[in-house]
Amino acid sequence: MVKSVNTRFGQPLTTGAAFIYANREDLEKEPKYILERHAQLSESTDAVAEEDAPAEPPAEADDAEAAEIAGGEE
Repeated sequence: MVKSVNTRFGQPLTTGAAFIYANREDLEKEPKYILERHAQLSESTDAVAEEDAPAEPPAEADDAEAAEIAGGEE
């Protein structure tokens, strides 16, 4: 669970705090507003993941094509 993220102006640096819980009981000790924030985020990311999921897995390239892409003769 991500608690905070801080980006510093003018620097390519972001710091933050995140917690990993062993079980749901420990997670429920967090304040309600944080649990609600993450519940909303997980619902929206689940919906996006379902929309973006490909219907068929991509076809694998032939060995000849893979060797050609690798760019060298052996």
